Amino acid sequence: MTHLSTSCESRSRLAGLKRMRPALPLLIILVFVWAQLAAIPCEAPTVDEQAHLTRGLVWLRTGDLRLYIGHPPLINALAALPLLPDARIRLPFEEPAWQARDWIEFPISIFWKSRNPALTMFAAGRIMIVLLGALLLAVVCRLGTDVGGPWLGLAAMGLAALDPNLRAHARLVTTDVGAALTLTLTVWLWRRWRLHPRPALTVAVGLALGLAIASKYTAALFVLPLVLAVLFAWRLNPRTLTRTAGALATAGLTTWALYGFELRPMFGLPFPVPLATYWEEFVWTSATLRFPSYLLGSVSRQGSFAYFPVALLAKTPLPLLGLAVAGLAVWLRRGWRSEVVLWLPPLAFLAVAVMARVNIGYRHLLPILPLLYLAGAWALGRLWSRASAGRWAAGGLLAWLALNTLLIYPRDLTFFNEAVGGPDNGWRVLVDSNLDWGQDLDELAAFVREREIGSIYVSYFGSVPIGSFPVAEYPIPARPLPPRPAPGWQQLFPAPGWYAISVTHLMGVASLTDPDTFAFFRHRRPEAVLGRTIYVYRVPAETGAVAVCANPPPSLGEADVRRIFGSALTRLILFDCSRGLPLPRGLAWYLLRGEQAALIRPALKRLGAQLVYDEPHRSDPAYAYSLYRLEDAAGRAARYAAARPAAATFGGLATLLGHRYTRVLAPGRPAQVETVWRIEAALPEPVSFFLHLAAPDGFPLVVSDGLNTPFDVLQPGDGLIQFHPLGEYPAERPPGAQFRTGLYALGGAQARYRLPSGEDFVSFPLP
Repeated sequence: MTHLSTSCESRSRLAGLKRMRPALPLLIILVFVWAQLAAIPCEAPTVDEQAHLTRGLVWLRTGDLRLYIGHPPLINALAALPLLPDARIRLPFEEPAWQARDWIEFPISIFWKSRNPALTMFAAGRIMIVLLGALLLAVVCRLGTDVGGPWLGLAAMGLAALDPNLRAHARLVTTDVGAALTLTLTVWLWRRWRLHPRPALTVAVGLALGLAIASKYTAALFVLPLVLAVLFAWRLNPRTLTRTAGALATAGLTTWALYGFELRPMFGLPFPVPLATYWEEFVWTSATLRFPSYLLGSVSRQGSFAYFPVALLAKTPLPLLGLAVAGLAVWLRRGWRSEVVLWLPPLAFLAVAVMARVNIGYRHLLPILPLLYLAGAWALGRLWSRASAGRWAAGGLLAWLALNTLLIYPRDLTFFNEAVGGPDNGWRVLVDSNLDWGQDLDELAAFVREREIGSIYVSYFGSVPIGSFPVAEYPIPARPLPPRPAPGWQQLFPAPGWYAISVTHLMGVASLTDPDTFAFFRHRRPEAVLGRTIYVYRVPAETGAVAVCANPPPSLGEADVRRIFGSALTRLILFDCSRGLPLPRGLAWYLLRGEQAALIRPALKRLGAQLVYDEPHRSDPAYAYSLYRLEDAAGRAARYAAARPAAATFGGLATLLGHRYTRVLAPGRPAQVETVWRIEAALPEPVSFFLHLAAPDGFPLVVSDGLNTPFDVLQPGDGLIQFHPLGEYPAERPPGAQFRTGLYALGGAQARYRLPSGEDFVSFPLP
């Protein structure tokens, strides 16, 4: 009876779910739209949005497409539709930027110089993109229903709605979601056309493909795989060729119609060409829009084959990724022939994206995501069909994905999965539109207001021209940093004050000419991290000595050093870093270049010096600067030595604090000993610190003398580490041989300075 009762209850629940099923897609779309609309005010205008809105609005009002931004105009126009009847919006065509076709400065004039309602304009455009995102969910649901029934369609739709990457871009004014929508619509209709090749569907697939091609240039990558899919299904014959040609002709006419059936010469050709603007912008995009990319801490101007695979693995939620991979593997193994139209275009798209190495962001992979949702939904269905254990697994994966969604919302753009440490570690893997697209400017404005900061240096990766001129919507007392013109900026040693730097610029990409522009800050702990994208620092005013390695060359000249460090510099010390380093009293900075750093880096690390600037991306490492900071440099001298003798002061001028071996003293191998000193009084004449490997009778077997710093630069209280390279350590040494060290005057008879005991050296045994 109990079993019968349980069975009846299960059937009752299933019947209830079936009755609710028709309403569930609408419910998912409504919740999705509500969440997207609620998140719009939480994000400032991102990098590309104002260019897209400007292009669309100008085209709708004038039909002029002179502002090339690297994409066809269809989605731009759809986003700008709500702005068309707004009489408040003025387009400043008198601006030089319009005549110059400047797609960066002219949008700045529209949104931030012309007193237009900028934030209202962005909100209106974003609402249109939200609606396109909702349509994408509906098409995914319909495609899934055709493939595997209503429950598979509903599951695919649910996975899409829970994906933070799709949600992030389904409320920003770009072409990414629009292209994903039109391509998914094309695949859905193409699949139906493959099964039922009716004339009406021939026209429908052509219209959909034409809309996709007019949405984004990369949509053309779907054309050949789609054609191959139907040729594979129908076989090659005249009827197949006629159908395919009809669909492609309809697509071409659709795109041409959106360009007003434009027909004119281009590239100096003597005859008119259809879609001339489309082709000219495509060539311009291919030739100019290539930016440096960042991947796993490295900056590249050539791009990387690993970029998109890493992006997929790092940013796709793990439960979705696991379901999609499992579902796709089984699906392709069992039915790859019957569903070739579903998997071939997105996988071909991914392959071309990887090989092209145009590494801008995960958003360029949005057209392949519907395949992941379908495969993931199929895997969920398989799990659900395996009784209680499978249902628990399916429920757990869905709960995990939902938890990802709840924890990241509304900062969906910053999502990274647990495999790379989550959103807080995303900057270690990717930046740009994968993490930081300028969306957290409101948080910077609030931070400045709460801290009552009167002036702050800003390098902002976004479309709002912070630092160039006052922007009423974002009252930030900003002073510009690169990539905007920044007179007086010193990247090696920035001036004291507050700094706010977008993490994309911090990592050295976007429009920066030097990837190490903000290397100084990469070695500092920020005062605050705003929204995971804007790092705020406070550089205190400090003064100290600057020690510059002058040998081996090259090194900065004295005038350049004084210009860079300004009032922070109290002493300038030039030294030979092949023979050691000075340890001035108080705070000291060590400025090194190229191979110089390798000579004294071990000593600086042992002293506890902090690396505060380096140039890992310098094309020629011989010219790469590094800067170390060392507090109480002279006070650390005594602790540096491994062996410390009793106090031994020579001539009242210098005290030996100890010695250490930096290379193993092995016969036939290069050897080096370091002696550590403290200067007790101003040196009255040039001197040399000696180290001799001496026989018992004092005869020098190996000699290493020198002074790494000019004698008249050293001051009482300074420390000194002197390197004594010994060449090849002798294989044969007489019994009782030992090291002797001291100092002597270089002039005249080169008299040695003596200890109070009368000795002119201190000896210590061989190790």
